[in-house]
Amino acid sequence: MKQFFFLLAFLLVLGVRAQSISGKVLEPSGSPLSFANVLLLTTSDSSLIKGAVTDTLGNFAIFNVPSGKYLISASMMGYKQVYLPPILVETTPVEGITLYLQEDSQQLDEVMVVEKRPFVEQYIDKMVVNVSNSIIASGSTALEVLEKLLGLP
Repeated sequence: MKQFFFLLAFLLVLGVRAQSISGKVLEPSGSPLSFANVLLLTTSDSSLIKGAVTDTLGNFAIFNVPSGKYLISASMMGYKQVYLPPILVETTPVEGITLYLQEDSQQLDEVMVVEKRPFVEQYIDKMVVNVSNSIIASGSTALEVLEKLLGLP
């Protein structure tokens, strides 16, 4: 009886062999892209199975991938997301995949830098209250602003 369970467990382990997928993510010039996201997706609904991040040389590896048909996607900030055609993972590791990411440049219309001073600035020898952008200062004299800051009626 023990031999039967041992044989059954052995066959199950062989039937559920997991493989690995490895490759590189590069720019069109051929230089590696560090810290790009690589996703392993199902072909039926593009749901996430596993993911990886490239190292400083642009290499990635996804381990323990069950047998099946998958999509591979790569993305990175400032680059367009790319998808590979479906790949079939069976009994041998899938190696040598190369993904090329194209730059995704966008022209900004306008950039505004706005500085706002804090309401209260604390220094070693004094405290400064900036009421210029505060609702306390609207329609009030300097004396009324001081009364409101101190909480006087």
